[in-house]
Amino acid sequence: MPHPYDESKPTLVLVNSFTTSSELYQAQYRNKQLTDAMNLIAIELLGHGQTRTKSEQFTYWDTAIMNVQVLEALGIKGKIFVLGTSQGGWITVRMALVAPDKITGIIPLGTSMDYESERTRKLGCWDGYEACTGPINEWTTNDKTTDFEPDQDYCDFLIDIGF
Repeated sequence: MPHPYDESKPTLVLVNSFTTSSELYQAQYRNKQLTDAMNLIAIELLGHGQTRTKSEQFTYWDTAIMNVQVLEALGIKGKIFVLGTSQGGWITVRMALVAPDKITGIIPLGTSMDYESERTRKLGCWDGYEACTGPINEWTTNDKTTDFEPDQDYCDFLIDIGF
């Protein structure tokens, strides 16, 4: 949070996209008009930025539950809105579903509420099949790969889709 919590203002929870951290929202943190109007809090998805879990596997549902728990632990109540970009948008919906009494509204940005279906790809949404088939085929092997490292193309891909 860029400022101490003020319970007289509504709160906007900011949930970042894949390959990014809460740093994605630094411009919003610096926007005085916005911070005068509402509390801002960025909560990173499990496995992103500095957010960690002891679980080897977790889902978007787990992140949504964790986000609600963070709000409860911080004593944040009143009107709570959740804005999420890309996969962060999926978290906004899940937060509203797991805590409908706490979440006033959601703002999913750049998010398909459908799975990455043929219909959404035809609408111009991200084509995960096309984007990921090459690396998956290249990295699929039955041999041991103890020296495996992602190549530069994959690293550039992660940066390009995240930003």
